[in-house]
Amino acid sequence: MCPPLDQKRRDEIHTESYVRFFKSLSQLELSNRLAVITTNYDLIFEYFSWDNGMPCHYPLQKENSETISIGGGTRPYVNLSSKGDNCATGPLLCKLHGSINYFQDLSNPNNLYVANLFGGNKHIGKSGMWKNKPAIFAVDSIWCIRNKYGSGLTPAIIPPTYAKLTQQGWLRTIWNEAFRLLVNAQKIIFIGYSMPESDGFMKSLIHGALAQRASHNIVSPHIYIINPCKKTHERYQQLFLGAYEPLSPINFSDATESIIPEILRKNDL
Repeated sequence: MCPPLDQKRRDEIHTESYVRFFKSLSQLELSNRLAVITTNYDLIFEYFSWDNGMPCHYPLQKENSETISIGGGTRPYVNLSSKGDNCATGPLLCKLHGSINYFQDLSNPNNLYVANLFGGNKHIGKSGMWKNKPAIFAVDSIWCIRNKYGSGLTPAIIPPTYAKLTQQGWLRTIWNEAFRLLVNAQKIIFIGYSMPESDGFMKSLIHGALAQRASHNIVSPHIYIINPCKKTHERYQQLFLGAYEPLSPINFSDATESIIPEILRKNDL
């Protein structure tokens, strides 16, 4: 559910940090040039992007995805694609493991249903009244969607496996777009991700993108790591070698005050 109802939970997700982050994007007019690749499946980024006047969009095509609505909202707070007549202008968001507003029919897992009209003047299940906010309780939303569209829909939260990438067209589209973004990015900022040794999929994605850049003589990107753990910085340094820009260990909240805006302002290339 986003945004959180209680103040304690709002403090846990560092609301002020997101506000500062999106303010930097807005002031520097960078939202249309920003792409986010995430392993998270919550809607925190979507909410703060929408709430700061730069709603994001997903790299999904109409051929294997469609939008569904719940809660009586009138305007989508996230769009499917940056292509076509309804060209989106905000950040592009690639969610590698699916999302709590993604649903699929188990009888046809190649198709994806994206709920993008949460909120409005009607409550969702028993979650209470919201005032045109993209609020979602996962359980209540599943109840509402199944009640409206049938019991065959199930949340599309996908652990990465090669079989899943092969069988599900919508997931393959997301990973392909993430690969394209890494191949062409001028700056890459890793925020919070620890690059664990067990995540072979992420490393394969990165190694493949770097190899593609090298084969096409694309200059190496500038890599920045926002993470409070020194060991994490060491793993990134080994992975990226010369492209790695050394930064002191720092958490996201502190980095939004100066370091991230400075990185975004830099004309590295």
